[in-house]
Amino acid sequence: MVAVNVRAVTDLSLRFSEQLIRHRGGILNVASIAGFLPGPGMAVYYASKAYVLSLTEALRAELGPCGVRVTVVCPGPVPTEFQERAGFKPGFDSAVLNVSAADVARDAYRGLMDNRRAVLPGFGIKMVPLMLRLFPRGFILAAVSGFQLRKR
Repeated sequence: MVAVNVRAVTDLSLRFSEQLIRHRGGILNVASIAGFLPGPGMAVYYASKAYVLSLTEALRAELGPCGVRVTVVCPGPVPTEFQERAGFKPGFDSAVLNVSAADVARDAYRGLMDNRRAVLPGFGIKMVPLMLRLFPRGFILAAVSGFQLRKR
């Protein structure tokens, strides 16, 4: 997980930066709504997605003045064959935060082309960062912990 979400994202984002500057290209990284939250029960996943979110925002500040668009997409649970094969059973979060893979891809691409900092596909996903401002971090930690550990 760290190899994919930290090392590979960092390497690929930086490896082609000169070409992106030269051709005024763009970077679209895939984080997750999990990147905004603490994640007991899936701590490395949540932390690695927080890294993707933070790295992308920093690269946006660094490469934006050079004409490079840098956007991060932060979907919630996306129903795919991967989840089915992994034995993932959709829960309440999937019902509320669910956005199709096609909609996530379309919104992410449009966000990149519009040079948006972040794309949060779906109404439910957009509410998560707002709710994080309303509740103390300890409350959020306890809520996510109860939810995540109950899923096991």
